[in-house]
Amino acid sequence: MTGWRDLRRDENGFSLTESLVAVIILAVAVTAIITAMGSSIALSTKHRDKVAADTIARTYAERLLAATYAPCANPTTARYQPGASGLNLTIPARYTTSYSVTFWDGASGDANTAPTFVPSGSIAGCQPSNPNYPLDTGLQQITIKVFLATNQTTPIDQLVVVKSRGNGP
Repeated sequence: MTGWRDLRRDENGFSLTESLVAVIILAVAVTAIITAMGSSIALSTKHRDKVAADTIARTYAERLLAATYAPCANPTTARYQPGASGLNLTIPARYTTSYSVTFWDGASGDANTAPTFVPSGSIAGCQPSNPNYPLDTGLQQITIKVFLATNQTTPIDQLVVVKSRGNGP
């Protein structure tokens, strides 16, 4: 007859210590996997936002260059706005856009120096009280910025285009 002591010696299994070590190793491995997945999802979202913002900025720039030139344009010029009354461009709800316009001063820029662009308020034709700058010279530098709707302080993407009176309808 087999006694109690014989049964205990014949049992093959794991001790409590072995089981705890296995559970700890498993917990560490699962934590590492979940952390890696979380980082991957965050980076994927950031990359998706960057690609979408780049697409929005490029589409905006293409429509802007095809639009009729707006003398003395500024960020409120309807013709350069993305909506139906302007460029007929729909911005996805997750994003917002803004743009700024500066104008070539008409004198700077040659083979050795870059042209100088000034705000519309510095152009005599746009602000008659300031005779220090020439009339709108027909060359605009437009900076398009795309933001997340939840963070409108840091742009996701920025694109600079130059529009002349001659490119567009």
